[in-house]
Amino acid sequence: MSVLKQFLDGSFRIFDAATLKGFYFLPFLAASLYLLISEDEQHKRFNRRMLVPCAVGFVLLMSPLFGRMAMSHCTDQMTRFYWTIPFSVVVIYCFVEILYCIRRPLTKVVVLCVAVLGLMCFSRQDNLTAPKVGQGWPYVKAENLYKLPNEVYEVCNIIRDQQNGEECYAVMPHALAMNARQYDASILMPYGSYRREGSDVFQTINADEINLNDVAQLAQTENWDYIVLEQEKITGGKLPDYAELAAVPCGEITYVIYQHR
Repeated sequence: MSVLKQFLDGSFRIFDAATLKGFYFLPFLAASLYLLISEDEQHKRFNRRMLVPCAVGFVLLMSPLFGRMAMSHCTDQMTRFYWTIPFSVVVIYCFVEILYCIRRPLTKVVVLCVAVLGLMCFSRQDNLTAPKVGQGWPYVKAENLYKLPNEVYEVCNIIRDQQNGEECYAVMPHALAMNARQYDASILMPYGSYRREGSDVFQTINADEINLNDVAQLAQTENWDYIVLEQEKITGGKLPDYAELAAVPCGEITYVIYQHR
């Protein structure tokens, strides 16, 4: 039973992350109840085509099997399974139906205002859960269009200036790699943008102490155009086939960019 409870806790954890602790789920629940108690034949057809698949998908995502999968994967990745359930479609359909039934223009305006305020509250709740760069309440223009750490911005810009839009291979620490592809798809990475703990490249680049000779040995069998390392972790050695291009200070960490000669 303890194992089953552990799996169910994993499912509920993903549910909380995907629906802002159920906050995003409430409008869907209200719309579903409205459609279920309605006697309209069109609503009954919609229920069969939309609510039934939603219910099946929701049961699967709340099952111990999904919880077991969630335990071995990143939370952000697992929340994407909830994208397959059309919560928004059901809510929008129900809202349009209610708005269509309202005859008084003033009442429609009031309902629309309430809906807009509701959307703002959802965005506010989302911003509290996962703060966005340069965004707050009231809304202001984002300072960083891509919502990425500044070090990713700066390192990628230096590489982009050298490449003039051409694709290149760049090996970099995980803290940069997980966001670099989002900013510039022309920067390719040997071990991808997510963790590959089993690869020699990942372990060498992300080690607490980095010997450049070990990096150079790996680089001999790879076609890397750029190597980005944390300067504070470098303990010695040389990169004979690479030249230092730039150093990017980012708080307590300085990233050194090496370019293939």
